[in-house]
Amino acid sequence: MKMFLSIIFSLFTLNIIAASNTVDLAFGVGSIDPNRETLTAISIKANRNYQLDLENKIFNGDIILGGGIRATNYRSDLYQTQSDINEVVESISITSFNLLLESQIKWEKIFVGFNIDILGYSFQRSSRIQNTNIDIKNVSFNLLRGGENDKGTLNSQLYMGYQFDSIYTRVGLSHSAIEFEGQVVNSTVDRQNFVDTFFLAVGYPF
Repeated sequence: MKMFLSIIFSLFTLNIIAASNTVDLAFGVGSIDPNRETLTAISIKANRNYQLDLENKIFNGDIILGGGIRATNYRSDLYQTQSDINEVVESISITSFNLLLESQIKWEKIFVGFNIDILGYSFQRSSRIQNTNIDIKNVSFNLLRGGENDKGTLNSQLYMGYQFDSIYTRVGLSHSAIEFEGQVVNSTVDRQNFVDTFFLAVGYPF
């Protein structure tokens, strides 16, 4: 409890001992059921980070909080628009631009962290629903609302990393929400699905 109150106090009093910028490039790959098609996710992330001055550290690590912007491109030859109903669209390419929040715990060279998109906008060319003449697009406005209430295309990452002399690397699991306009044909189910990809990122602090 004392540790939690120390973090809250640092946030409200801006008790910051260091600030830095980072930019990194991540490449992720995952499979989409039921067709086992491959989804690739390539993202570029730029952050402003703040190390907090805490009396009580978490597991003897430094706490770093930050935020920034992320651009992510998703591509797949086939994509299932809803996990419980087999409606498949052909050849998707979605690019999202989102603001994000990020937190890390860092021990010397090693760190673990989590980030999540909160708000943004997405672009996509029309995709055709397989075996139909219907073309659909993704939902353009992205908003974090929690679970199935999320809107649009959002990315989040849970990772661990290592800081080298001039660069760092991150590896982890990315969880993305992707939503298309309208509802699945002949149903009242929204065209929303969640996809997990494993990713590797290389970044540069400055």
